[in-house]
Amino acid sequence: MGFDAENWKPTESSRPGSSATLANRTHTWIKAENPGPLIFVVGAMHGNELAGLVAGERVVAALADSGSLTAGEVLVVVGNRQAMKRGRRYIDRDLNRRWDAKGVQRLLSRRKDERSREDKEQQELLSIFEELTADPE
Repeated sequence: MGFDAENWKPTESSRPGSSATLANRTHTWIKAENPGPLIFVVGAMHGNELAGLVAGERVVAALADSGSLTAGEVLVVVGNRQAMKRGRRYIDRDLNRRWDAKGVQRLLSRRKDERSREDKEQQELLSIFEELTADPE
């Protein structure tokens, strides 16, 4: 059975305390009983390249089956959901090409009504990065 990108839906077992943005992008997730580092995987940054999601799914399944994750967590999210559902590399622009400081600044300086579909995807991913790297209070 192949990966059904067109009918993809977020996992039911999303990370507790996650924002709706993160929950709506979570492909798979596993957490050990003990605290530790977070391994964060973004798959399908290019919507037609699903290997990262499939690999992440396999890693999480192997960790769950073996019980070998003793500390930390592994979180796998979808990068470009719109392009993935259409089986296309991207819709308006290549999402994988503007992650340098200049590209992010350009995105943040645009008005919301000027943003492309990939700009909106990137903004959501940026908010997830911020959420995951924020200091717990």
